[in-house]
Amino acid sequence: MTKLDWHQDLSSATAIWVRYANSRPGEEWVWQKEKNVETHHPMDRVGGPFGLSDFVDEGSGEHLFVFSVVDCAFPIYDLVRADSWEDAYEAYIDWAASHRHLAIQEPDLKDYKEENLQYTSDGVPVDTDNVNGWEAVFVRADGIVAEAES
Repeated sequence: MTKLDWHQDLSSATAIWVRYANSRPGEEWVWQKEKNVETHHPMDRVGGPFGLSDFVDEGSGEHLFVFSVVDCAFPIYDLVRADSWEDAYEAYIDWAASHRHLAIQEPDLKDYKEENLQYTSDGVPVDTDNVNGWEAVFVRADGIVAEAES
């Protein structure tokens, strides 16, 4: 098992591999700059590695999270690096407002009760009902040096 130096810049990584704490062997997830490793979607039911679409990096965060907007049979999964669950959630909502269509358009605002609205850090109203996230365990990062755990 390798341990990532969390103060290292992950922008040079070509791939970041993670897993859930209770996942079975082979159930790893990978984010890749270039799609060099064949991946599958969890709903394919053929095993991993499972693909992560995008990487939202909040700098020197010590935790990794997998987020998705589960509004269809094959949701898109994204990797987020942050200091805490709260920071990761906020970063993902800010990013997903434009990348995963969470922003509520002006004509649709009338369909929402004001007390149920959520907002990005920039004040954009968003629909977060289908946002799911889980903390992930770092496995390895390709393209950067990771030191061996003692």
